[in-house]
Amino acid sequence: MAEYTNPRLATGAKSLDDLLGGGIEYASLTNVFGPAGAGKTNVALLAAVAAVRAGKKVVFIDTEGGFSPERLAQICNGADFEGVSKKILMMEPKTFKEQSELVKKLDKIVEKEAAGLVVIDSLVALYRLEMGNGGHVEANKKLSEQLSILSKLARDANVPILITNQIYSEFDNRGTIELVSRDVARYWSKCLVELLKLDDKGRRLAVLRKHRSLPEGTQAQFVIGAAGFEEAKPFRLFG
Repeated sequence: MAEYTNPRLATGAKSLDDLLGGGIEYASLTNVFGPAGAGKTNVALLAAVAAVRAGKKVVFIDTEGGFSPERLAQICNGADFEGVSKKILMMEPKTFKEQSELVKKLDKIVEKEAAGLVVIDSLVALYRLEMGNGGHVEANKKLSEQLSILSKLARDANVPILITNQIYSEFDNRGTIELVSRDVARYWSKCLVELLKLDDKGRRLAVLRKHRSLPEGTQAQFVIGAAGFEEAKPFRLFG
C-alpha cells in the first residue's frame, strides 16, 4: 500500500483502511453514508474501539439510539470490554436543537477529555425530524453551521471526526441515490464513503465517493461478522 503524508487513524478493518489509505484522516471530516442496515454504525463502533486500543479517548454522539453495548462487546471480542467502554464518552441528544448546542460545546469537551476521535452517528437523524416538522430553512442553516463547527474543530484540535449519514429513498435525475442534505454534506466533508448492502448474509461494498488525495470510485468488499468487518473474497454485484 502506498505511503500517505497525512496521518490516519486505523479503523481496524483492513479492507476499509486500505480503501482510505490507512484509515480516517486527522484534522478532517469523514462522512460514511448508506441505507439502513448497510453497516454505518458498525464502522462507527469499529473506529471507536480501534481508537481506544490506540490509547485515545472517544466522544461518541448517538442520535438514533443505535449504540449497542452488546455489539461493542462483540467487536471487542472479549478483550477488555469494560476498559474500552470507559474510554468512550457517550452523549445522546434528543432533539436537533440539543444536537446543535452539543456541537457548539464539542471543542471544550474534546479539550477536557483529550479525545482522539469524535463520532456522530448519525448527523442527520434529528435533522430529518426537524425537516418533517416544516422547519426547512432553519434546519438547513443549523446543519450547515454544525458542519462548519465540526470542520474547524477537526483542524484546530487535529482530531479525526467520523460522521454517518442517511440517504434519500428516491433516485435523483442522474440515477444515483443522494445524501440527505447532499450539497451541504459534500461541501464540508473531505472524505465521502458510500456503503452498499449487497445481500442478507453480511456482504457489503464500500465505495470512495470523495477524497482530497485518493481516486474516487475505488471499492472495497467485506462481510459484517460478529467481531466487525471480515475480509471477503471478491464477488460480483449481480449474478
